[in-house]
Amino acid sequence: MRSLRRLFRQFVKALRGTPEARVEFLPQWTILIIALSIIGVGILAFSVWQRGVIERQEQERLKALVHILDANIAQNLEASSQTLDNLRADFPQWRTVEDRYRARKRMEALAAAIPGIRTIFALDRFGNVIATNRKELEHQNFVYREYFQTPRDKKIDQLYLSRPFRTITGIYSMNVTKPVFDANGNFDGIVSATLDPDFFKTQLHSVLLTEDMWSSIAHGEGIIFLTLPDRPELSGKNIDVPGSFFTRHRESGLKTSVMTGTVFVTGEERMMAQQSVFPVFSAIDRPMAVAVSRDLPAIYAAWSRNTGVLAVVYALLVLLSSSLLLFYQCRQMRHLADRRRMEKLVRIREHDLSAILNAIPSMVGYWDKRLHNRFGNHAYSDWFGITPEQMKGRHIKEVIGERLFEMNRPYIEAAMRGELQTFEREIPLPDGSDIRYSLASYIPDWDGEKVIGFYVLVTDITEVKKAQIAAAAANLAKSQFLANMSHEIRTPMNAIIGLSELLNRTQLDARQSDYIRKIVGASKGLLNILNDILDYSKIEGGYVELESIEFRMQSVLNGVRDMFSLTAEQKGLRFVVDVDGDIPSVLVGDPLRLGQVLNNLVGNAIKFTERGGVHLHARCKDRNDQTATIEFSVSDTGIGISPEEQKKLFQSFSQADSSTTRRYGGTGLGLAISRRLVQLMESDIELVSNTGQGSLFRFTVRFPLAEGIKTVEAPTGRTLQGRHVLIVEDNEINRQILDELLCDMGLFVDTATNGLEAIALVEESGKRYEAVFMDLRMPLMDGLEATRRLRKEHTADRLPVIAITATANEEERQECLDAGMNAVVMKPFDMAEIRSILERVLHAESFSESGESEAHPDIELSGFHLDRALQRLGGNRKALVSLLHLFAEQYAGASDTMRRLSEPGRQNELTEFVHTLKGVAGNLAATDLFEAASKLEALIKAGQEYDISELDATLRHALAEVAALSK
Repeated sequence: MRSLRRLFRQFVKALRGTPEARVEFLPQWTILIIALSIIGVGILAFSVWQRGVIERQEQERLKALVHILDANIAQNLEASSQTLDNLRADFPQWRTVEDRYRARKRMEALAAAIPGIRTIFALDRFGNVIATNRKELEHQNFVYREYFQTPRDKKIDQLYLSRPFRTITGIYSMNVTKPVFDANGNFDGIVSATLDPDFFKTQLHSVLLTEDMWSSIAHGEGIIFLTLPDRPELSGKNIDVPGSFFTRHRESGLKTSVMTGTVFVTGEERMMAQQSVFPVFSAIDRPMAVAVSRDLPAIYAAWSRNTGVLAVVYALLVLLSSSLLLFYQCRQMRHLADRRRMEKLVRIREHDLSAILNAIPSMVGYWDKRLHNRFGNHAYSDWFGITPEQMKGRHIKEVIGERLFEMNRPYIEAAMRGELQTFEREIPLPDGSDIRYSLASYIPDWDGEKVIGFYVLVTDITEVKKAQIAAAAANLAKSQFLANMSHEIRTPMNAIIGLSELLNRTQLDARQSDYIRKIVGASKGLLNILNDILDYSKIEGGYVELESIEFRMQSVLNGVRDMFSLTAEQKGLRFVVDVDGDIPSVLVGDPLRLGQVLNNLVGNAIKFTERGGVHLHARCKDRNDQTATIEFSVSDTGIGISPEEQKKLFQSFSQADSSTTRRYGGTGLGLAISRRLVQLMESDIELVSNTGQGSLFRFTVRFPLAEGIKTVEAPTGRTLQGRHVLIVEDNEINRQILDELLCDMGLFVDTATNGLEAIALVEESGKRYEAVFMDLRMPLMDGLEATRRLRKEHTADRLPVIAITATANEEERQECLDAGMNAVVMKPFDMAEIRSILERVLHAESFSESGESEAHPDIELSGFHLDRALQRLGGNRKALVSLLHLFAEQYAGASDTMRRLSEPGRQNELTEFVHTLKGVAGNLAATDLFEAASKLEALIKAGQEYDISELDATLRHALAEVAALSK
């Protein structure tokens, strides 16, 4: 302690002579005092809270004990009341000596049977004992007793509790009494029971759990009856005095109360629970009062010890913390001189650094985490027309102004998150005389893992920017020149292509036809390049405006699929168009420009991919009553693009590198045009790629909903529109017909030509397909086997499979259902039947578009019901003509094929051929051909003799009719 006092005196002396120490150390003592005060208050609050918990626990325990006394004594009083009621009925019979003898025996039995009753007796209206269980009370007169006088005077039929008194046998007790009335309602005597003090002592003793506990019973007027531990001097004391526990309980009006205070008769400090005791059912003139109490010092003894320990611990804490802070500050005093020397060196270095920064032309500054300036060189402050001293300490908004602050807010917030920011800004001079261009960098200042501010470096790039603007103007002039050249070249190029196609229709030999075909191909390639240049020049010149018309997203995506599916197939690539079902079918926008962007991205993906596949995915990111936000992404497994090459990928006349142009060709305008078009749609193209890892191009466009989509919604559930289905059919005509029908219903359709291809598409697509149309007879794997394999992974509910067949017999239908198919569609296709089956298996609601076109063909063919075929195609005459031409092309050599298949041993092949022909004929409504094919198929399957001549003649006639249509 002596050394501690000496150290304290030295510290105080040093503190008086060092202003810096006072500034630094006094707050530390203030903090320590505040902390110790908080801890002290916390300890005090905890102590008070703990005392309250102990008090509440003890109150609950005393209350529970007094409830036990109440329950036992109340039941005893009720039993006594019922016993007296029973005795009153026999009261008139006890007038004779014989009756009194029987009454005594009965009363002896009752007194022995009921605990708590010592004596039972009956008095006539003069107070004479006429019956009792105790012989010594016979012939006695108790007219002077309170328990006789009170019922006699009040004349109320209820139970009466007398004040405690000493009986003639020397027992201190109380009586319970009930009056007896004659037939006229006049007082005729009483029946009474003297309570047994020993029984009540037992009850009081049962609740004494600790040595300091008391329990007692008092009369309702405040006279003590019994007390445990036994205090004879208290018996008979009247405690109904102001301030006593009894009086406070009575005045509270509560049946049960718990209080603390001074005991009136002993002067002790106690906690007492009291309860007024009434019989369970009977009325009584005055209740008993039971009480259980504990000594207050005993209740809080453990709390007092704990509080003392906490006080000692707190005192030690105060001493220890004060000593530690004193030692710490003494050590700091020794370092203070060293710090002053270091600060002097820092000031010298800051002066040198400031001189250097003020000499450079760039603007340099520093802003802390509260965005207050801590430094700015002369170039920085001069820009805002103030001195560095005026800038220091001011908020950035005050210095640069509200407008510029809001423009730079995103960069400031990003820098404070630890992200380096570099951007260009066009800034007018403060006097408005000129526009300057600046390149700004916001560099985060890290302190460990926290950003405590950021540095600003601003360079004037006005001259560089002006040079860039001049270069851009020159580039625009170049684009306009190229556009003019493209227009000039287009006219002769169109003549070359047109004349070449006309020449190709003349009689040429094979070599000449090959030359013409190559001329047309090369000319079209050149025309595509010219179109790219023209598009780019229009965009550069600001002449492109997007249309805003209603269009079907399905049509745009189907167009992309149709354009590139053959190219992908020729390269051996998978090309998947994946469309989410929640995309609205009709939107408002520019379908031509959207298709142009998608065609360019998909075309590039296929061009630069040698193995694997290309995936076009469209999904609805957000939708409300007015708009739908659609995200388009094109991914491939191609050559990929390095980060360095990505920086110049979207520039005009640019590709990833020069070797790309040499190997793959192209002008390098496609992506630049696509990006400009997407920007006109208020979006931008994102690119995720790396060398050798493929590429992902993605952009998002918000389309307004068409009026029909905004106002017509399915009441519950989903319609067929937007669902994904797969057609598995080896015959191209049947496949195209079903494709047209399903697309007209608003579905997204993919196709496969056999079961193996279908299984691969389902597995690759995940959960995209919601139904599969499966032809039964196909090469490599038929529809039944394909369905069985699909059912191993997909339940009938998860992926419905709908059979396609031209056979209407029940045996084949059952075979389809046994294989796991959900339904059967018959050839020729019926649009209403297909819609009904789809709505059933997909749990979709009926939804038909108004204004559906009627089938009014303006062509007629013998043997055809073209009105039926056109109706199946939703009135699409162009599709019907295309299908008829395809039919003529595919079955031009069918007669020779049938003759070859008629040879022995090829019966199964002939059956398959005729079955397929029957389905095609049915879909095209070639009724004569359908009937002939059905007849021949039935004969072959029945094992009967058959002749192909009838079917051959009918087929030749149908082909001739279609050929005449072409002419």
